[in-house]
Amino acid sequence: MRVVSVPALPTGGDVGVESLGFVPPGFISSATASGAAYLADRGTPGNPFPGTDSVLRLSAQSLASAGVRDGDLLASTEGGGLTVAVRCDPGAADCVTFPVAHGPAASTVGHIEGRIVFLP
Repeated sequence: MRVVSVPALPTGGDVGVESLGFVPPGFISSATASGAAYLADRGTPGNPFPGTDSVLRLSAQSLASAGVRDGDLLASTEGGGLTVAVRCDPGAADCVTFPVAHGPAASTVGHIEGRIVFLP
Protein backbone atom coordinates (compact mmCIF):
# COMPACT_ATOMS: atom_id res chain seq x y z
CA MET A 1 0.00 0.00 0.00
CA ARG A 2 1.09 3.57 -0.66
CA VAL A 3 -0.30 7.06 -0.22
CA VAL A 4 -1.93 8.22 -3.47
CA SER A 5 -3.17 11.65 -2.41
CA VAL A 6 -2.84 14.16 0.40
CA PRO A 7 -5.49 16.71 -0.56
CA ALA A 8 -5.12 20.32 0.52
CA LEU A 9 -7.95 20.05 3.04
CA PRO A 10 -8.17 20.98 6.73
CA THR A 11 -7.12 18.24 9.18
CA GLY A 12 -7.65 17.50 12.85
CA GLY A 13 -10.32 16.26 15.23
CA ASP A 14 -13.84 16.60 13.78
CA VAL A 15 -12.31 18.38 10.78
CA GLY A 16 -10.48 16.12 8.30
CA VAL A 17 -11.64 13.71 5.60
CA GLU A 18 -14.71 11.82 6.84
CA SER A 19 -16.70 10.61 3.84
CA LEU A 20 -15.67 8.76 0.71
CA GLY A 21 -17.41 7.38 -2.36
CA PHE A 22 -16.34 6.12 -5.79
CA VAL A 23 -18.37 7.52 -8.69
CA PRO A 24 -19.97 4.42 -10.24
CA PRO A 25 -19.58 3.46 -13.91
CA GLY A 26 -22.05 5.31 -16.15
CA PHE A 27 -23.02 7.79 -13.44
CA ILE A 28 -21.48 10.77 -15.24
CA SER A 29 -20.70 9.41 -18.71
CA SER A 30 -24.27 8.33 -19.43
CA ALA A 31 -25.99 10.53 -22.01
CA THR A 32 -28.89 10.85 -19.58
CA ALA A 33 -26.85 11.39 -16.41
CA SER A 34 -29.58 12.54 -14.07
CA GLY A 35 -28.46 11.06 -10.76
CA ALA A 36 -27.13 12.75 -7.66
CA ALA A 37 -24.65 12.22 -4.86
CA TYR A 38 -25.97 12.44 -1.28
CA LEU A 39 -24.21 13.15 2.00
CA ALA A 40 -25.45 13.49 5.59
CA ASP A 41 -24.95 16.75 7.49
CA ARG A 42 -25.37 15.93 11.18
CA GLY A 43 -26.69 18.55 13.59
CA THR A 44 -24.21 18.91 16.47
CA PRO A 45 -25.11 21.89 18.71
CA GLY A 46 -22.17 23.54 20.44
CA ASN A 47 -19.65 22.14 17.95
CA PRO A 48 -17.50 24.50 15.83
CA PHE A 49 -19.19 22.71 12.90
CA PRO A 50 -22.81 22.61 14.11
CA GLY A 51 -24.36 21.11 10.96
CA THR A 52 -27.93 21.30 9.71
CA ASP A 53 -29.44 17.83 10.37
CA SER A 54 -30.12 17.53 6.66
CA VAL A 55 -29.14 15.53 3.61
CA LEU A 56 -26.99 17.36 1.08
CA ARG A 57 -27.38 16.69 -2.67
CA LEU A 58 -25.10 17.36 -5.64
CA SER A 59 -26.39 16.51 -9.12
CA ALA A 60 -24.48 14.42 -11.65
CA GLN A 61 -24.45 17.50 -13.91
CA SER A 62 -22.82 19.60 -11.18
CA LEU A 63 -20.22 16.90 -10.60
CA ALA A 64 -19.52 16.75 -14.35
CA SER A 65 -19.22 20.54 -14.48
CA ALA A 66 -16.58 20.32 -11.74
CA GLY A 67 -14.60 17.88 -13.91
CA VAL A 68 -15.58 14.66 -12.11
CA ARG A 69 -15.58 11.44 -14.16
CA ASP A 70 -16.82 7.92 -13.57
CA GLY A 71 -14.38 6.05 -11.31
CA ASP A 72 -13.13 9.15 -9.46
CA LEU A 73 -13.04 8.98 -5.67
CA LEU A 74 -14.88 11.80 -3.88
CA ALA A 75 -13.70 12.75 -0.39
CA SER A 76 -15.51 15.19 1.94
CA THR A 77 -14.30 16.72 5.18
CA GLU A 78 -16.22 16.24 8.42
CA GLY A 79 -15.89 19.92 9.33
CA GLY A 80 -17.45 22.03 6.60
CA GLY A 81 -18.04 19.43 3.90
CA LEU A 82 -15.25 20.53 1.59
CA THR A 83 -15.21 17.95 -1.21
CA VAL A 84 -12.45 16.97 -3.63
CA ALA A 85 -12.12 14.37 -6.35
CA VAL A 86 -9.12 12.05 -6.53
CA ARG A 87 -8.31 10.60 -9.95
CA CYS A 88 -5.73 7.87 -10.42
CA ASP A 89 -5.34 7.14 -14.12
CA PRO A 90 -3.79 3.76 -14.98
CA GLY A 91 -0.11 4.13 -15.75
CA ALA A 92 0.18 7.57 -14.16
CA ALA A 93 2.87 7.95 -11.51
CA ASP A 94 0.69 10.11 -9.27
CA CYS A 95 -2.99 10.76 -8.71
CA VAL A 96 -4.51 14.20 -9.21
CA THR A 97 -6.80 15.90 -6.71
CA PHE A 98 -9.11 18.80 -7.48
CA PRO A 99 -11.89 20.70 -5.68
CA VAL A 100 -15.49 19.74 -6.38
CA ALA A 101 -17.79 21.42 -3.84
CA HIS A 102 -18.07 22.99 -0.41
CA GLY A 103 -20.57 22.21 2.34
CA PRO A 104 -24.07 23.57 2.83
CA ALA A 105 -24.89 27.04 1.57
CA ALA A 106 -26.70 27.82 4.81
CA SER A 107 -25.25 30.13 7.44
CA THR A 108 -24.32 27.05 9.50
CA VAL A 109 -21.12 25.15 8.76
CA GLY A 110 -21.69 21.48 7.95
CA HIS A 111 -20.80 18.53 10.18
CA ILE A 112 -20.50 15.74 7.62
CA GLU A 113 -20.95 12.09 8.63
CA GLY A 114 -21.20 8.76 6.81
CA ARG A 115 -20.35 7.94 3.23
CA ILE A 116 -21.16 9.54 -0.09
CA VAL A 117 -24.00 7.68 -1.79
CA PHE A 118 -24.74 7.81 -5.52
CA LEU A 119 -28.26 7.23 -6.87
CA PRO A 120 -29.33 7.27 -10.54
